[in-house]
Amino acid sequence: MPGISVSQNENSLPLHLTVVGASHYVAFNDQDTTEVVNQPEDPTQPTQPTDFWQICSLQLLNEILQDSTNVRIYYANGTKKITIDRTLICTHSDFFRSAFNGSFMEAQTGTIRIRGDFPLAVEAMIMFLKEGYYSFDMTARRTYPRLTMLDMHIHAYLIAMKYCIPALVRHSIPEYMRMGTNILRCYVQAYPTAWSDTWSNSRPLENRPFDDSPAGEVEQLLDSISLLWKNTDRPNDPMRFAVMKTLEPFFNRLARLKMFASLCMYLDGFAEDLRLFFKYQGLDFNIIETPMRDMNQLRFYSMKGCEVVDL
Repeated sequence: MPGISVSQNENSLPLHLTVVGASHYVAFNDQDTTEVVNQPEDPTQPTQPTDFWQICSLQLLNEILQDSTNVRIYYANGTKKITIDRTLICTHSDFFRSAFNGSFMEAQTGTIRIRGDFPLAVEAMIMFLKEGYYSFDMTARRTYPRLTMLDMHIHAYLIAMKYCIPALVRHSIPEYMRMGTNILRCYVQAYPTAWSDTWSNSRPLENRPFDDSPAGEVEQLLDSISLLWKNTDRPNDPMRFAVMKTLEPFFNRLARLKMFASLCMYLDGFAEDLRLFFKYQGLDFNIIETPMRDMNQLRFYSMKGCEVVDL
């Protein structure tokens, strides 16, 4: 029985549409248009489609014909689909406005497949566009047991920057700062004179139990900082600057934590961003590493208070 199959080349975004199962087929792609007539069916070949785009082709065609006001976004290696109003997403995103209103195949089909994104980040992006906020439900917690709301704010920010959604950028940054500040204030109240440090180099992240104590929440905050720095590469990144502003009032206390010391020593770009931030504040900041057998030999020196902090 004749049908329409839809496939996509991994090296190009435009879709490839092919009429299959008939006495001839017409193939369209982004480079040429070719018609081959009188192509007989091969009875030895399977008639059922095998790849993702072929399997969903008829359903996709029906959606395109019946619903021109919505667009479809496939993500998570093409295994998940989200539908959203075309005008809504194009109003908030320059990336999707160009894709769905330009000369690309996505504009004709109302369908796009995005790659390399964290699935929960895509869902948070769509939820924010529809509802004005995003959340972290228990299903996500079961799927990603180490993920925190701080991480979600970072992922939301990263996907907002990638797809040019200023409203989501403006939402995720203050939400992260508010939550980070509250965690650090609770830590100060829990440890008014000295800060507890439960982090250990000898225990891999995945083997550490989830800890919702004040000390554990600070570790989660520092984990989210690592996530941000590993996925951004600009010293003047808005979220990086927001993190510095969040940490600034608590820096002298944070300097006593081994995990914070580890970030300064080994997280690429973090110590340099600290130096630039304090220089902007009119202060000098240096990290002194001495020959050591353990992390307790690491020292920080800051002209803010002119003190050497021994961990």
